[in-house]
Amino acid sequence: MQFNISFQNQKVNSHLDIFRNFPKLIRLIFKNANKNTHTIAEELKILEYYLELESLRFSPKFSYHFDIDPKLTIDTIEIPSMLIQPFVENALVHGLLHKAAGYVEIRLIKNEKFLICSITDNGIGREAAIIQKQKGLVHESMAVRLSTERVDMLARLSNHKVSIEINDIKMHKVR
Repeated sequence: MQFNISFQNQKVNSHLDIFRNFPKLIRLIFKNANKNTHTIAEELKILEYYLELESLRFSPKFSYHFDIDPKLTIDTIEIPSMLIQPFVENALVHGLLHKAAGYVEIRLIKNEKFLICSITDNGIGREAAIIQKQKGLVHESMAVRLSTERVDMLARLSNHKVSIEINDIKMHKVR
């Protein structure tokens, strides 16, 4: 009986988290819907709410970590809105969905010329994800392709150098 009560309380707390965070996420998305850019701080807040909600959905749970360069002024630097989220979603849905003890790290660093965003996960790897897709276990992702096209278009319009790389790295981490 105590196990059931404990389990039910845990489930209630999870549902309360959803009710607290989902409206915050939706408000931020709507707030930025008509903007081409927003601050890194706003993008990170969207990612935080998104990852919190997704961690409630995933079983087993995954963990995540933000590693932000202290030299970045995240409240003033603007990036294309919703730029990072589709890549994080791709890491979760195609890399971590069927993996125990999943982990995602979002890292932002600034060098002399560039802002570099690195999304690293310990997912199943792109080869295994392709096999799952062929077996019909996951849907085809358009988010990365559409985001890449959007970034290319924004780069042409603004004359900024932008590149996106997706690489498999050792130990089945995708970066």
